[in-house]
Amino acid sequence: MYLQKLTIRNYRCFDDQGIQIYFKPDINVIIGENNIGKTATIDALRLAFSLGGGRRELYVTPQDFYINTIGEPANVITLDLTFAALSEKEQATFYETVSYKGSGNYRTIAHSL
Repeated sequence: MYLQKLTIRNYRCFDDQGIQIYFKPDINVIIGENNIGKTATIDALRLAFSLGGGRRELYVTPQDFYINTIGEPANVITLDLTFAALSEKEQATFYETVSYKGSGNYRTIAHSL
């Protein structure tokens, strides 16, 4: 199993159109200029993987909501993760939190933070 695609909307520097980031099955590296969303991407992943019970070290704050050019903050942050190459055991483990997208790909059920 691996994370195939991450879509981020209304989180920090990412507006309601969002960004789609595609990952490969092995190692992936996020590089780029300063102030383009590398840290926001990593924090979005941290948020997504900490949803549910258990101890969390990262929380959504009002400053995490995207603010448009006229100063209005977004109402909802959406993190959409698509997983690929899930084994039958992994499919069963994540049954309640994923939906089938065809071609052996699954995505998380959209969570509004």
